[in-house]
Amino acid sequence: MIDYSFIRLVLNDFVQAKSGSNSNIPTLLYDGFIQQKLNETFVQTTNIDAGISFAGAIQVDLIDKCGVVVKNIDNNFYYTSFVDDNGKNQIYFEFGMINKEFFTLPLHLKITDLINGNIYYSNSFLVTDYYSHLSSRFDYWNDGDVYKKSIRLTNFYYDNQANKLDLKSYTTTFGTQTSYRQIPTYLKKYKLDSIDFFVNERLCDLFCYEIIYLNNERVTISDFKSGERKGMTNFLEADFLANPQGQTNSFQLQIYPLFAPTTFYLPNGYVGNQTYVQSQATSGLYIDFNKPIFATTSYKADLYFNNALVATDNVAVISGNRLEFNNFGSYFTSNGIYSIVIPFSTIYSGVETWGGLDLGDYTIEIAIGEFDNTEFDNTEFLT
Repeated sequence: MIDYSFIRLVLNDFVQAKSGSNSNIPTLLYDGFIQQKLNETFVQTTNIDAGISFAGAIQVDLIDKCGVVVKNIDNNFYYTSFVDDNGKNQIYFEFGMINKEFFTLPLHLKITDLINGNIYYSNSFLVTDYYSHLSSRFDYWNDGDVYKKSIRLTNFYYDNQANKLDLKSYTTTFGTQTSYRQIPTYLKKYKLDSIDFFVNERLCDLFCYEIIYLNNERVTISDFKSGERKGMTNFLEADFLANPQGQTNSFQLQIYPLFAPTTFYLPNGYVGNQTYVQSQATSGLYIDFNKPIFATTSYKADLYFNNALVATDNVAVISGNRLEFNNFGSYFTSNGIYSIVIPFSTIYSGVETWGGLDLGDYTIEIAIGEFDNTEFDNTEFLT
């Protein structure tokens, strides 16, 4: 069983993970054929003979070719498990949104199972926006697939037009030539200045998928050709023709969760006939997010009471995944409807920005307790 994943995972063998499928002849070995931009993710799937499963929590790091950790990406890697046609456990995984520039430094995934100590290593890739205008992204899948796979390759660009017009005609009995209706085929020629055998094999597999989007445009692929390996290097050139299908696709997260709040905690200390029972004792209003958070210098939050602005807090405390509005606690003293308003793009995590809260998106109502004895009968009481 051959694993044609562009990001291939290998168990406990970093040397094998780095080796790819290159010829044993080259003496000039290069990395960097796969590139991930700082604000995108890749979705890939494993196809490991022995299967892959995690006994518990995992730690995910980016490492260099020497195995040195350059960044922990626990909050940038997500997966879901499935059983393949051979009865083996496999995973779909999505990672990215790294938001740190590594330029031309080849990196590898290192996934450590914190329970049994198993470590999975990946082949190399770049994390950079450097020369990204000369890279191209594929999103590809078959009908019925759970997730759409994706990858970006370096030194890969639209090079030229290769349109075709098949001209056919016939001669009438009067000796004049008449053309049939002509239908042009619009083709774009793409070039890949450098791919290795590893990428070449996986491109052959990719072009067999039913649905292919190239730079967010649906295409059909033809005339894929790869040349001879260059001298003593491990890379070669390739090109193909792409026929646009008139459909577009926008980038969307699939397994990777959107940056969003998970829990709202409300102030305590209510008096009198206010009936709200707080879920956690706090002196202000807290919002927990699913990822570590940061705020812009223009950050602020407004508190509205019955649609009227009553307070603004621009000195909230940020602690890990929590946003704390300590200046709002004293305002929850009257019965009515409270609403928190936070402008778009002021709260973020890495390159992900939260959409904020508009007036009425999240409300807190404090009301007088209500009891109506006509709503009960004797069967509803234990005596």
